[in-house]
Amino acid sequence: MKRQYVGGVTTLVAPGNVDAVGVMTVSNRVIIRGWDFNAVIYRFTPGEVAAAAWMRNEITRATTINTNFGLAVATTVVLPVQNVAGADYIGTAGTGISVITRHLSQKEAEDLGLVLDYGESIRMLQRLYQVGTGATEARFDGFFFYQDI
Repeated sequence: MKRQYVGGVTTLVAPGNVDAVGVMTVSNRVIIRGWDFNAVIYRFTPGEVAAAAWMRNEITRATTINTNFGLAVATTVVLPVQNVAGADYIGTAGTGISVITRHLSQKEAEDLGLVLDYGESIRMLQRLYQVGTGATEARFDGFFFYQDI
């Protein structure tokens, strides 16, 4: 079994969303036999009252994030936190982690359409969302496992 490293990072300092894409494009016929990714979201500075941030991570053959389909999907949220007295919300600061791991038999991989020919790709897509102000970063690192066929 061989493996291919894929990683990416995104940062937001204002409301909105931004994507990071890690792509494995093959140079010969292969079958994807699994993946193992860690994704982390860091909320560096507290933002506005009730501000939140979250990330969506998706393993897919598509070129963009698709909210209806992915071979594997994980969403992690960093929610507003209360102050020490617990009386009101002061924004968010913290860390969230997603682990996306799957190892497939050859039959499972074939059934999922994971036989890739020359020039075809599989992707780890990450979308970072932020509501309100503050600084947030999301990153992912991991591997696609494959065999030549």
